[in-house]
Amino acid sequence: MIRKQYYPDTDIRNLFAFHQCEKPLLEFVDACAHIYAVMATIFNPNALIIGGGVMEMQDFPRAAFERAVHGKAGRDVMSYGFDFVYSKESMEKGIVGAAIFARGCM
Repeated sequence: MIRKQYYPDTDIRNLFAFHQCEKPLLEFVDACAHIYAVMATIFNPNALIIGGGVMEMQDFPRAAFERAVHGKAGRDVMSYGFDFVYSKESMEKGIVGAAIFARGCM
């Protein structure tokens, strides 16, 4: 939707490479950070595992994302903090990885 509305001439793989400092993508990254901050506040993790399509895109602004998560997470969570762990692209993650893991547990 963002690409179609604001950047129709930019290949989706290059959105962050060419437009990461522009308002529509900054707002999108902030919205993604909000979701992770809510999860951190609810679950009080030692680490957040970040991965999937958008987070693995070329030039995804990790530093801005992490600052936004820290700014939105609950104070109690931030009193001890957590690590950001970025997953790597592989067949062993997501739904396929879950199936592989489940099959190995049987």
